[in-house]
Amino acid sequence: MSFNNTANHVTKRIVQIGVTTAVLVVSPFMLAACQTASKSAALETPDPIIAEAPKPKPSNLNHEDAGKVFEGYLGARLAEYRGDLDMAGKLYLRAMRADTENGAVRDRAFALLLASGDYQGAVEVAKASLAQDKEKALPLVLMLATFDYAITGKYDEALQSLEAMRGNSPDLVQFELIEDYIKLAQGMPVDDVISSLEAFKPGAGLVVYKYYHLGRLYERKGDMDKAIQMYRSGQMLDPSALFIVSRLGLVLEAEGQAEAAKAVYNSFLALHPNSLLIDTALQRVKKGETITLDEQKIDDDLAEVMFGLASIMMGQNIPLTARQFLHLALMAKPDHALSVFTIGLVEEQSNNYERALSYYKRIKPDMLPYLAAQSRIGETYYRMGETEKSIKYFEDLVAQRPDVPTLKQALAQNYFDEKQYQKAADVYGTLIDSVEGPLDRQHSGLFFARGAAYERMKQYDKATVDLSKALELDPQNAVILNYLGYMWIDQGKNIEQGYDYIKQAVVLRPNDGAIVDSLGWVYYKRGKFDVAVRYLEKAVSLMPDDATINMHLGDVYHKLGRTNEARVQWRRALEIGPENPADLERLQHLMTSN
Repeated sequence: MSFNNTANHVTKRIVQIGVTTAVLVVSPFMLAACQTASKSAALETPDPIIAEAPKPKPSNLNHEDAGKVFEGYLGARLAEYRGDLDMAGKLYLRAMRADTENGAVRDRAFALLLASGDYQGAVEVAKASLAQDKEKALPLVLMLATFDYAITGKYDEALQSLEAMRGNSPDLVQFELIEDYIKLAQGMPVDDVISSLEAFKPGAGLVVYKYYHLGRLYERKGDMDKAIQMYRSGQMLDPSALFIVSRLGLVLEAEGQAEAAKAVYNSFLALHPNSLLIDTALQRVKKGETITLDEQKIDDDLAEVMFGLASIMMGQNIPLTARQFLHLALMAKPDHALSVFTIGLVEEQSNNYERALSYYKRIKPDMLPYLAAQSRIGETYYRMGETEKSIKYFEDLVAQRPDVPTLKQALAQNYFDEKQYQKAADVYGTLIDSVEGPLDRQHSGLFFARGAAYERMKQYDKATVDLSKALELDPQNAVILNYLGYMWIDQGKNIEQGYDYIKQAVVLRPNDGAIVDSLGWVYYKRGKFDVAVRYLEKAVSLMPDDATINMHLGDVYHKLGRTNEARVQWRRALEIGPENPADLERLQHLMTSN
């Protein structure tokens, strides 16, 4: 049925369980930084597949080494195609060891080894690259060398490496920051470092980073009032920047200003109501815990710079380069919590679920994104197909933290997806009952979700009450209009109003295949096949891999006497595989009887 299509499309993961966008999705202000940083193409590593493949050149090698080159190269390309960057990097490294003069293979090996967190392999390739031709080395190779020198106390060498890199790259604020922090570690007075950074004029979108790091430097100086002032300036520019919000709140807590810290955290939650990233800090404030700020060292400094640069790369949708910067952050500081969590998200989005879990599980209870990481673990189990494990995980989380609505929504969503509709409805009910104050648009999703659960249980009266309430709270929501309208028409109730709702939904979302299908199917049921076919053909063009929509188009072709075309669509629906067993049986019957 078409309302089931819409429900599957919308309720498949109504609540993206704990996927807080503050890290991965750059805030509107940061988009300006992304545009400014687009000049950083020298640092960018093209993503696999899109990138032109490096070419093996084994002509001067013996047969054994030539075989190793081709074996490693071909295996690496296949691994890249499959999205296995870890294996691809290792195989390129094998090819490079057999053909040390092949710069293209060497550069690709370095890029993928660093992106997958293989620091030992990346360092090996970087040393080979620098030994071969330092002037032609990738900027990221020089960046890694800079970090390696800096965290081992070789500051002069670090500055020389940084200078070589800056000669081949744009003059970004991040490079200025790295230089300033290295000089600070060398013993330069903090006032001189502050003056150097204050004099630097970054692009408009990067000013927030300047304020953030000025705040960190004033902390080093011991001028906490000035540090707070810098952080607040950064927060005003970008109130969604988690790194600013979390540090400002932390400093306020350390200064005994708990209420001010709480206000900062709540301002972030006001922008991201379902975020769990700030939970650890809020719980700390609520419990009245006192904190002492840890001493910041060069490894902390470099990790913070790289995390900021990675955030910009994520905003530019350059995930491979973002991975590299995040791993450079972890090379400097292995327990940098936001970098660990963000790599987990990147791995999860790349369907590397085991690797994602390994990063999420590194987040300790006292780290800022702890609860967000816990929720991602549960969701990752679900995405791996371990649904029972996922449900049990969320049940345990809810038992531990019954005060967190996002976790209950996650649990209810899992129940719904596993067709445990009564359990889903019960949890949504507790969420609705716990709402304090007047209901508004943000609560419509709860009523919609519970209404959908009731509809699946064929409790149509209850479904109508909840779906109508959801529509009252959000009257321009095309999904709710379509769902309620189609349910009524399918039940033979409120037909004219249901028809009107679906037409409104199509006006609001004319390119939503499920909704367009609904209107086409309504015309079909009304016998207006010549009108229905136009909508159903458009719906198939919008959602060509939906079995139900293909079946509907086949049905209307059949009614119009276009039997061969009908069979094509029915066969297509069978190939896709309908979710409803009744649809499968019906399609099989249609194919044999027509």
